[in-house]
Amino acid sequence: MRPIDPLFHLLADRFCHDGIGNFLVGAALLIFASGRLEIAWTSLSVLLLVVMVISGGLIFIGLNLITAVSAFWIMDSVPVTRLVFDNHLFAQFPLSIYPRAIGILLTWLIPYGFASFYPASYLLGRPGGTLALLSPLVAVVVLAIGYRLWLFGLRHYASTGS
Repeated sequence: MRPIDPLFHLLADRFCHDGIGNFLVGAALLIFASGRLEIAWTSLSVLLLVVMVISGGLIFIGLNLITAVSAFWIMDSVPVTRLVFDNHLFAQFPLSIYPRAIGILLTWLIPYGFASFYPASYLLGRPGGTLALLSPLVAVVVLAIGYRLWLFGLRHYASTGS
């Protein structure tokens, strides 16, 4: 046992420094694209952008935590985590191009839409963008579910003894 919280240890151990570069490239692309799209930034829209980016990150953390908890009971949990994590690739494209069932799946079951599509739609003034206002709530719910599952897993974990 380490003298720190196991969840903190897991998150710190899995911290990816590449994400900082990805964030900086994304910020540069956002600035460039918003100039080309002639988006009029206000203090409120910048604040909403910051809230949406943080909410999106927390949604990703929560979803990864939910699937990672399966490692408490499944010897090889990588396929479970890959199943959900690889679905984030769908969120790189507008949900409106997919069949309705996929859109519902990526909105309400695996809520990647709240991390990307709906915030972008809101900032661009597109239909359905108002769902982006639920992103902070979705982030809190997904994190709460993930954390409760984590605690459940810790309480009921039985080592193999080897």
